[in-house]
Amino acid sequence: MPSPHNGIAFYYDVLPNSTTFLRLLRVIEGAFDKDVVCELTTWPVDETPPYNAISYTWGKSHLSENITVNEREMNVRQNCRHVLQQAFAFSPDAYYWCDAICIDQADNREKGDQVAMFGSFYAKATHVLVCVGE
Repeated sequence: MPSPHNGIAFYYDVLPNSTTFLRLLRVIEGAFDKDVVCELTTWPVDETPPYNAISYTWGKSHLSENITVNEREMNVRQNCRHVLQQAFAFSPDAYYWCDAICIDQADNREKGDQVAMFGSFYAKATHVLVCVGE
């Protein structure tokens, strides 16, 4: 299992091309009584393993918590952490696409390119998990 983040802030590796690559997430640990630990990997859009897409309401920005992604600390909205725990309970070995984590929200070019492909990301997903709140 990956080591704790030890306070190291998360940063994104740049996608080779934001119109032909995407990031997928695996929840390594997500039990409701444990810290959420994830792995984020980059894939060519046409060569992804089977994955589930996550759709959820982003919730209030002031309600946030930390999770561990690639052994680094990432701050996410509280309900994002909750939906990752639900995803782990649904299928602990699966890959997931979750826009809030899989897209670098600070990179406007990447965000624009990836948003334009949302339809294909959801269409290619094995399942779409929808969480509208607690």
